[in-house]
Amino acid sequence: MLFTYFMVKARGHKVVYLGQSLPLADLAEVHKIYHADVVMTAITSKPSMEDVPEYLDAMFQKIPGASFWVTGAQAVGCTKVSSNRCTIIQTIAHLKEMLSQYD
Repeated sequence: MLFTYFMVKARGHKVVYLGQSLPLADLAEVHKIYHADVVMTAITSKPSMEDVPEYLDAMFQKIPGASFWVTGAQAVGCTKVSSNRCTIIQTIAHLKEMLSQYD
């Protein structure tokens, strides 16, 4: 995530790095301050792959209107994410492609 932060910042976008672990309950509070258009997260160990769709649904409710870019082993392996607000970022090349839409 820190690498991604620098990648986005280098392209001149406003970006806020929230660290390696932000409780879901705090996400809504952060959104009240920053009003993100895009939220990127990495799901690497928890929740389990089976619980990723439910976890993402909870995130969607906390931040209505934002798009979500999700990466990490648990997310990349999950095939049950069906929201049009969510893009699973498979590779760095895919991330660069997504970022180019905002250049």
